[in-house]
Amino acid sequence: MWSVSQQFSDTVTASHEIVTRCDVLDNGAVIRSGIAVSAGTITRDRRAGQYGRVTGLVVNEPDLVPTTPASELGPAGFEVQLWRGVRFPNGDEELVPLGIFPIQDAAVDDESLSTTIEGIDRSQRISDAKLETDRTYAAGTFLGLQLVVLCLEVIPGLLFDVDGATGDEASPLVAFPAQSDRWTDIVMKVSQARGWEAYFDGVGKFILRDEPSLLTSEPVAEISEGESGVLLTASLAWTRRHSFNRAIVTGSNAAATATFRGVATDNDPASPSYYFGRFGPKPYFVNSPLVTSNASAAKAAKAILVAKQGVAKSLSFGAIPNPAIEPGDVVTVRRARLTLDEPVIVDTITIGLGPEDSMSCEVRSRQEEEIES
Repeated sequence: MWSVSQQFSDTVTASHEIVTRCDVLDNGAVIRSGIAVSAGTITRDRRAGQYGRVTGLVVNEPDLVPTTPASELGPAGFEVQLWRGVRFPNGDEELVPLGIFPIQDAAVDDESLSTTIEGIDRSQRISDAKLETDRTYAAGTFLGLQLVVLCLEVIPGLLFDVDGATGDEASPLVAFPAQSDRWTDIVMKVSQARGWEAYFDGVGKFILRDEPSLLTSEPVAEISEGESGVLLTASLAWTRRHSFNRAIVTGSNAAATATFRGVATDNDPASPSYYFGRFGPKPYFVNSPLVTSNASAAKAAKAILVAKQGVAKSLSFGAIPNPAIEPGDVVTVRRARLTLDEPVIVDTITIGLGPEDSMSCEVRSRQEEEIES
């Protein structure tokens, strides 16, 4: 959860004035600030390869209408940073950063002279910069640090935080061929092999951290109904399509002499996807040359199961927007008519940027898993 004041937390649960702002960045530096936004939608999805995207962002500034691709709102390298927050009764404002989005498309309305922007977070810039030559990492390389280097090569001066990523270990010789996608083929696959998740946060910082879990995280907010609550709507859905109750990770590499294996199993009889129950076995397999020990295979398997398990029960809800809540946060949801009163992990957040728009979330409740080596 983004750090906010107690006054902010109290204000968003009551009637308040919403403020949405947009800045334009060139090479990471703000060149236009405080631009009003009249519409748009931001979606941040920790299940997606590209974590954040903004669609239908409407900027009503005739002097900023792009007339060439190199205009400030054109798709030639400029970025927009979005903020949303509240204006307090005394006129002060507190804003939360929602992300930095390199502009992908910009369309101009001839009548209103407004500009509509589509953008994807900075992972798109990393993805665009595919390897032009083969990249080889010598045996003994710690690949977590190399993920930062890969991103810095594309965005010099990029801020990063990898303190939350544990369990990195020396890798055997590994090579990625020319034309490999830096984000999809390297950052995402190394992260999966280490049990991490990688994304860009609200201020465009590269984050590498362990997969969040209900076992290690306490709720940071409450989403409930009632006079002081923020919950507007809620719905339950039940599916087994994307639910797995065992993750099996194996690792082998031409430079290694052994094959490594880790298994994580939904071993809770109370779980709807209990491996030994009526749900039946449904394993999920990953084989990666980036897995370099039984310990790392077990850690990766556990992280994968945390992400894949529990989809049999999914919850979506609409609420008064609290832009401080982020994907990966644990929140408590209370809804009497659905007999809901439980902590859940937020997977997806969608926030409308219009003054009357609400926030919708998709979350999953997960069961405790056990590791089998």
